[in-house]
Amino acid sequence: MNRTALAKAPLGLLAVLCLLVAGLAAKATAQGGTALSFGSASVADQSYTQNTAITALTLPAASGGTAPIAYSLSPALPAGLAFNTTTQVLSGTPEVARAATEYTYTATDDAGDEASITFDITVTADDPDRAVTISDTALRALIETELGKTSGATITEADMATLTEITETSAGVADLTGLKYATALTTLELGSGTISDISPLTSLTALTSLGLASNSISDISELSGLTALTHLNLASNSISDISDL
Repeated sequence: MNRTALAKAPLGLLAVLCLLVAGLAAKATAQGGTALSFGSASVADQSYTQNTAITALTLPAASGGTAPIAYSLSPALPAGLAFNTTTQVLSGTPEVARAATEYTYTATDDAGDEASITFDITVTADDPDRAVTISDTALRALIETELGKTSGATITEADMATLTEITETSAGVADLTGLKYATALTTLELGSGTISDISPLTSLTALTSLGLASNSISDISELSGLTALTHLNLASNSISDISDL
C-alpha cells in the first residue's frame, strides 16, 4: 500500500465511526432521546389511619426511556390498600396498623432500564385493643402459646403485632384468618395442614422465613410482594405456577 493509501485509511475508518454514532443517535432520538427518569419529582411520606379510606394518591410518571413504561410499588402494601399499575394511583382503606415502612416506586422501560423513588407509608392503629377473630382452633392454640395467654383469652390487634415467630411443623392448620395482624412476624412454619388460602399473608412484609409444606396450596401469587423472604418451603402442595416468585 502506498503512502497516499495509508493516509486515507484512517479517514475511511473515521467515516464509518461517524455513521455508527449518527445511527445510534437517531435510534436514541426515536426511542425518546433521554434516559428514563423521574426528574425532580418526589413522593412525600404518607401517614394513614387504620380503617379510614385514604385520599387517592397519584404517583408521578417517568419521562424519557423506551416506551412502553411499566410501574410497580414494593414491598406488599398494607392489607386494604392497592396500587393501580396503569393509572399509578394508590387507593383503598388500610385494614391493619403498620409502623413506617419504606416503599420503592419503580418505572421500568421496554429496554429494561429503571428509575425509582422511595417514600414511607405508616398506618396508625385506630383501636389497638380490638379483639382479633382467629377461626382455626389449631392456629389459635399456637398463638396463645406464643403470647403466653390462657385458652380462650382475648387476643387483640396489639397482641398480634408483637408476634415474631410461629413454628410448628405438624400444625394441622386449615385457616389463616386473623394472621394479617401479625405485622412483625419474621418466621412462620405451619406444616401438615389443609391451608389453601394464603391471602392473610399478603402484607406480612417482615417475613424472612416461610414454611407451609404439606398443605393444600395451589396459588402462590399472594406471596409476590414479600420481598424480604430468604427461605421458602412449599413442598408437597399442588403448585404448578411459580412465576410470581
